[in-house]
Amino acid sequence: MGRKEVTTKKIIEAAISEFNACGYEGANTNRIAERAGVSKGVIFLHFKTKDNLYVACLQRILNGFSQSVADLDLVKIEDIFQRLEVFANWKTNFFVSRKEQAKFVYNCHYALSSNKEIARKAAPMLQEYMKTLSVDIMEFDFDPTMYKEGITKEKVKVYLEVIIAGLNARFDKAMNFEDFPMDKLIEEYKGMIQAIKYGILR
Repeated sequence: MGRKEVTTKKIIEAAISEFNACGYEGANTNRIAERAGVSKGVIFLHFKTKDNLYVACLQRILNGFSQSVADLDLVKIEDIFQRLEVFANWKTNFFVSRKEQAKFVYNCHYALSSNKEIARKAAPMLQEYMKTLSVDIMEFDFDPTMYKEGITKEKVKVYLEVIIAGLNARFDKAMNFEDFPMDKLIEEYKGMIQAIKYGILR
């Protein structure tokens, strides 16, 4: 990693901490520079604006998450429900070890709703990330003999979306509590999967 990349990494890590602590509006580039051990001028040399810095933080986090998902190679797991369990365990372990990043992504949704400029730049990134993730998780070969009468592939996808939405909602809430038992979250998630399986599988 070259000098420029090292400096960029330091600034982004410092900015993530600052945005998490103070929110977008309250974040101060002087404090970010101090956290990163660089001058304020260096920050603006790299990112030009505070908006750009915020979006760069999000992009760095999503890139890491997406690469890790790609390495996981979920599509090789033929059983869609097992795939969901593997994803849930992986996501929990990934973000528990990166709590600052998880908190930033969670807080980003509030920033998008309150700042039109950030929304213009960041929303498409989140949408593209969700689209890619959806392909990795939701694409599967449908065997109608495995399911109860009237269950189609489209209906299965709807049920899967419900499961994933439930995980994301509980996960986002859990990220706000340092002592939240993540193993409990996983058990709840597995319970949701079992309930759906019972309802649609033969």
